[in-house]
Order: sequence, then C-alpha cells, then structure tokens
Amino acid sequence: MRTRSHRNYVILTGATGLLGEYLIRDLVAKGVSLAVIARPSRNLSADQRVAAICRRWQRLSGQALPRPVVLEGHLNEPGWGLSRDQHRWIANNCDCLLNNAASLEFVAASREAEPWKTNFHGTERMLELAENWGIADLHHVSTAYVCGRRTGKILETELDEGQQFGNDYESSKCASELMVRAASDCFESTTILRPAIITGDYYTGYTSTFHGLYAPLKIAASLLHRAPLFEVSEQSLVATLGLSGDEEKNFVPVDWVSNAISSIVCDRDLHGRTYHLTAERRTSCELLADEMHEVFSEHALEVLWQEVEKSKASRKFANGKPTSPKEEPTFSVETMQASFRSQMEIYQAYWRNDPVFDRTQLTAALPHLPPPAVDRECIRRLCRYALKKNFGWPRPPVVMPAFNAAAKLRSQGFHSQPQATSDVRPSDLNLRILGDGGGDFAVRFSPDNAEATWVNAGFDVNQTRTCVMSAATLQRLIDEDFSLPRAISLGAVVMMSASRTPGTCSGTDVHRSGEGRSGHEMDFCRNSMERWMKGLSEETTQHAYSIPR
Repeated sequence: MRTRSHRNYVILTGATGLLGEYLIRDLVAKGVSLAVIARPSRNLSADQRVAAICRRWQRLSGQALPRPVVLEGHLNEPGWGLSRDQHRWIANNCDCLLNNAASLEFVAASREAEPWKTNFHGTERMLELAENWGIADLHHVSTAYVCGRRTGKILETELDEGQQFGNDYESSKCASELMVRAASDCFESTTILRPAIITGDYYTGYTSTFHGLYAPLKIAASLLHRAPLFEVSEQSLVATLGLSGDEEKNFVPVDWVSNAISSIVCDRDLHGRTYHLTAERRTSCELLADEMHEVFSEHALEVLWQEVEKSKASRKFANGKPTSPKEEPTFSVETMQASFRSQMEIYQAYWRNDPVFDRTQLTAALPHLPPPAVDRECIRRLCRYALKKNFGWPRPPVVMPAFNAAAKLRSQGFHSQPQATSDVRPSDLNLRILGDGGGDFAVRFSPDNAEATWVNAGFDVNQTRTCVMSAATLQRLIDEDFSLPRAISLGAVVMMSASRTPGTCSGTDVHRSGEGRSGHEMDFCRNSMERWMKGLSEETTQHAYSIPR
C-alpha cells in the first residue's frame, strides 16, 4: 500500500459515460492529474472518444483545457487488456483510483451477464489490479439503491440488512459494494459514493444517456410516429407504472453529483466514509407525470403538424386532380397504449416509492454544496432536451482537430500509450499541451542532439520542471510563426520549476533562469526545447524515441 502523493495521477474508469464526462471536467478543473481507462467504440478509438468529451467542455468554457492520459483498455478483460508497460506506468505514477464503471441493465440473463458482468465481476477484477498497483486511495461509485426494497430511513453506514431487491442492478451493486468493503484493508482509504437517480444537467438538461427517468418519454416518443394522435396522460402514465401518484423519487442532477464526488476526491480529510449523494427533497411521481405530459403534448402537437404538412406535400396530381397517397400501415391509439404498457412493465420496480436517504455524513463533508431541487422547471428542461435530441439518435459526427500534438509526435516515432522505464535517469521536463490534440508528456533531451530526444505520454511524477503551452502555440512554433524565446516573452509558453507538477490541487512556484542549480537546469531545458522545436519544424524526419522498455 502506497502513501498518497498529491503529484500522482488519479485513474478514472467509466470516463465516457454521462457521470464520467462531468468527472473529467470537474477533476481537471480542480487541478487533478488524470488518467482514464476507456475502450474504443465501433468508429472511434478510446483517445478519440475522450478527446471529443474534452472538446465539448473546451467549447463551452471557451478555454484550452488539460487533457487526461488515455489508456485504451477493456474492464471485462484480464488485466483490463493493458500491456505490461502500461501496468508498470500505473504502478509508478498512479496512487488513487475512482471506480465509476457500471452497467445500468435491470434484468440479467445469468450471473455472468450484465449487469453482473461489469458491476460484480468487473469490481472483483478492479480490486485485484488496484492492490497489485499499490493504489493508496480507492473511491467506489455505488448507488443509493443498494438498500433494495427497504423502507423508512436508510443510513449511510448501513448496507447488508437482509433486504430484498427490485432488480439485478440493485443486487449486483450491493454485492460489489460488499466486496469493496471487504477489501478495504488493502488501501489507505476506501470511500463509497452512493448517488441516487442521476438526471441530466440541472441548468441545460444535457445528457448523453437516456435511462430511468427518460424511459416513459422515450417509449412514448417511439410510438408517436406510428400514431400521431397517441398521447400519454398523467393518469395513464401513473396507472401503467402501478403507482398511486403519491410516490416520491430521489433525483440528483449529474453536474451536482460530479461536483460532490470531485470535491471529496480532492480532500483527503473526507476520505474513508460512505456518502449518500442524494436530494434533500424528493420529487413526486405526480409532478413528474404532469410535466412529462405537458412537454410530451407540446412535442406531439409538433409531430402531428409535421405529419399534416408531409401529407399535403406528398399528394400527387393526375389530370389536374389530386390522388390519394399510398396507404401506410396504421395503428389505433388503443394498440399504442397497450404497447406502451407492455414496454413499461420492466420499470415498475424502478418507480416504486423511494425511502428517505440519510445525508448526515455528506452534509457534514460538503455543507457549502446543497443539491439543487429537481422541480417543475428542471423536469421540463430535462424532457425538452431529450425530445429535441431524439434521445441521442443519430449521434452527431465527431470532428477531429486540424492539428494533433500527439499525432505530430507519433509521426516522429513517439508512442502514445504510457510506457514504463527502467532507466535510472528521469525525464528533463514535463510538457503539458492544452486544448485540442493536447496532453501530458514527459521529455528527455540529449545535451547535443535534438534527434536523441524521447517523448512519452503522461508526466514523470518525479520531475517538477514543467512547460505549458496550448496546442495552437505548439503548431505555431513548429510552423516557425515565432521562436520559443518570443513565445515565452509573450506568455504563450510558461516554463516553471515547482514543488508540485501543475495539475495538482496545490500552488506552483515559478523559478526563473539564473537562480542557482534550478535556474541552470531550466536554462538547459529551455535551450533544448528550442533545438527540439527547430527539429520538428524541418521537413526531414527527426526521431523522438519512446521511453526504453
């Protein structure tokens, strides 16, 4: 077990899910050096998926942001599918793991299928790896619904009370939390984070996943195009779910949940406890059904109008007389209502009345961060966003940056995945490139030959000298729009020597050239950087070697 160093990386799993997107934003904003485990999708690499998330936050903030180190892996494979060098890099550089990966499937075909595959077996594999890596601080994202069908007040300190469960999601998450607690002696601290039902963004309604809360709206919208007069009333929605209307659910916006988790991760005094990340006041199902009905009615009217206009436009004329358009299969409203009820059956346990979740430890830890109420206006924002985006389909195209720093270095022989090193000599400089195509890199220079420079993804946590610039500045340096000294004088490039690398929650002391040994070393790095930039600018290929294996 390793003692936590504030310079080391935090590993995040589940980075490409909704909560993961926000955790990337908030952890980076709080100065955390972040490494993420992500798998490729059908069309995008893991790096491209994470880059798209960072690009969205950059567009919304208007600032060039640090990029996490991306390790392409599969959490359901042995060793997460990582190479030996990547395991060594994690062991050498990471001492905190935030386990956010989860499956939200409700029904399992077997104990080997989802959600057990990820929530239980995946957690089992995570614990084994975390112990092997020497992780000091473990943060595990569980769920408030490990309480199952219990009623009354649920304490943060309670877990196994002999409860019954409503679905496989709840039982698999409870089993995984029990396993994490049993392994707590392997870590310096083990923190359990139990969010309630996570909704989209409180302020914008944004979400990238449409589960749970969105299910009735999504099913109704899918049927609407087959019967434009189909409508879900408040009464039919409540009745279909087998509810009385008096039930209350605990909803929490994703932006608040992420802020709370990242605040806890960054404060070691808050580690080692269990927190209910839940609302202070629950939302009634009657209010939810009422607002869903209002928003759905608006949407249904728009769809009906579009169908009328489409019908007018499709009329054909023969001998000056209109002919009837080709008949399409039609479905009665009653048929649609029956289909809606059938598809909603799986969610009946999900919509039962929630117990009261005790928040004593969370309130004491984060008194300044109360959760916003998921009220009438918030529900409307969430529903309108889902309908406007057609529940995320089709997915918008991912736009690749025109200039990619890692790709430029890769063309010089650079390896994008973090590598370990057995070389005694550390890197000379940590290089942080902000913005599109950026990332964290460790650089080692040859005193005489720019061609002997090697570069590797991820900071060397033992090195305190750092150079920070944007990807746009790096491109201008390579294109020789200005020199490195000029960029430094303009503040476009910052070179510093500090007690902690940037990307931590602490401050940074900047050492200028000429201040003793530190100044001489910084002068060496500055001069070497200038030679290196000139080498990258040349048309002939210059080689940048990866860290020796």
